[in-house]
Amino acid sequence: MGGGCTSYKTYCGYCGVESAYTGGGTGPCQAGGLAHNDTVSNVGTNTGYFAAFPNSGTAWGQGAYCGMCVNVTFGGMTLMATIVDECATCTSADHIDLSASLARALGVGTTGVGDPTGVTWDAVACPVTGDIVGVYNNGYAGEIYFQNVAFPVAAATAGGHTGAQATGFWNFGTSVASMSVTLTDSQGHVVTGTIPSSSGGSIGVQFPSTCN
Repeated sequence: MGGGCTSYKTYCGYCGVESAYTGGGTGPCQAGGLAHNDTVSNVGTNTGYFAAFPNSGTAWGQGAYCGMCVNVTFGGMTLMATIVDECATCTSADHIDLSASLARALGVGTTGVGDPTGVTWDAVACPVTGDIVGVYNNGYAGEIYFQNVAFPVAAATAGGHTGAQATGFWNFGTSVASMSVTLTDSQGHVVTGTIPSSSGGSIGVQFPSTCN
């Protein structure tokens, strides 16, 4: 994944950092340690446990699932991950790609099989701490990713401008820095906060972690 937002930003705007492991193979399907370990910021789960959701047909929903948490189960073990990207190679709506660290922790691929059967997942509330974070797309305050969310954002209005979901970010058509923003999540919760004056700041509120 590499480091920095400009060149290595995911579909959902998450920034990645890649660290080398020692003594390892070249991926989760290799024996020994991983050659690299990717982590992402602004997630409520383990920063190395993330996944990509299908983008085929209407499955991805133009970023509707950015920030969604999923419990992934394999071989009797369940671990939680955050959806941070789209998956261009997934073959069905129930297929997700796992980060190398998550796959390894679950035991997926450790025998040389990188796409095994028996992996299941369920959407759950994210165990976030702190408030929702607003990250500007390439520094422009009219295109914003909302991260560190208990549930994915389903609708956004800021400064009287209704946001449109476009390749992961919410496009307001004009800069809305420091303006009031109202967000609705996938469960119907509505919160009102303030767009940060600079990228990566808190909006001052968080969605309830309860399912409607």
